[in-house]
Amino acid sequence: MRSFAPLVLVVLALTTSGLAQDRPVRKKKPISTSVSSQSPVTQAEAEATFTKVGSVYLSLLHLNPPKFNVKSPAIPVTRSDVILMLSKLYQIAEPKFIVTPTPVKVDMPRVKVDSPAAKSECLKLIQKGCVANYSRLATGPGTTLTVYEFGDAVGIFLARIAEMTHMPSSKWTPYLHG
Repeated sequence: MRSFAPLVLVVLALTTSGLAQDRPVRKKKPISTSVSSQSPVTQAEAEATFTKVGSVYLSLLHLNPPKFNVKSPAIPVTRSDVILMLSKLYQIAEPKFIVTPTPVKVDMPRVKVDSPAAKSECLKLIQKGCVANYSRLATGPGTTLTVYEFGDAVGIFLARIAEMTHMPSSKWTPYLHG
């Protein structure tokens, strides 16, 4: 019992001296300014996004994407411009498609796009599943997209392109079992 008391004192001294030491204080990271989620996406922001999509096309699919022509960085990008750019990206990736998913039924009366060329491309993209049937890109009331709506459109498109250009594993994909 006599040897137990000094041992307890040594352990207590070591633990309290460790607690009493000054710990470095973490510095707070400065808060970055964010874009308003309600403001429309500008042509410069759309170009930056499509440039990053192009780098994915180059690295994963080994394809050269088209350039996005920026007229003025401050002008909001229109829904028709986004649809036409997504259509070009779809046509470039088409030779690399491995999987053909089931076509999506298009709700024609709901699709509201100003340009007739963009509307026909939008209908094709909806049928292929690259644009959501009831998304703001296809059925939105305005001519521009907010940051979230633009991000949704690009995300859905890239997810579908990834699905069509890569063969799924038969082990983890039940519909390939037959």
